[in-house]
Amino acid sequence: ANATARNLIDLDAEPYQDPQALCHFSAALLTQTGVTRPGPADCAWATYRVDAGLTQRLATAIARRAGNNFLVAALTASTLSTSDDVSDPGATGFQPHRLSGSVGEAIDKHLDALPDSKRAADRGLLTALAHARGSGLTDQLWLRFAAALGYRADELDLDSLRESSAADFLLQKTSEPSETVSRLYHQALV
Repeated sequence: ANATARNLIDLDAEPYQDPQALCHFSAALLTQTGVTRPGPADCAWATYRVDAGLTQRLATAIARRAGNNFLVAALTASTLSTSDDVSDPGATGFQPHRLSGSVGEAIDKHLDALPDSKRAADRGLLTALAHARGSGLTDQLWLRFAAALGYRADELDLDSLRESSAADFLLQKTSEPSETVSRLYHQALV
């Protein structure tokens, strides 16, 4: 397609970039606004909810580092919301480069923040989906793919991944005529 075609909408082009919207989006994820069951209970999101200044500073830093990429901002903010430690760009020693600047970096940091047992299962399940083609995988086929790649995971791991704070940015679930299938949310995750 021609980059100057009238019917082309380039979401990375100037009229569609909205840094303020990216900041608001990041802030909502940091505070887990609108989440039915926010948690875990004693994580950073609770502090972000009560300190609007801190939340705004961090959301701005996330948006700046994400470079207008909503997927990177979503994964970064989601991971930081469930962290045990609060991140404050105004604090001495804060290093903005430690925030994710790419999808790969955001996925790595998301996985690194998980407990060891959950990290291995989630990495295996996401890797299996990355190898899938077409509309997605049924749960049984998904588990078989993971096992074939050498990862141990079961249906409880699938449920846990689907209920995680980052699931909305990692997974897409669709219903085919006879069954439900899952795939990675975005091609950039592959």
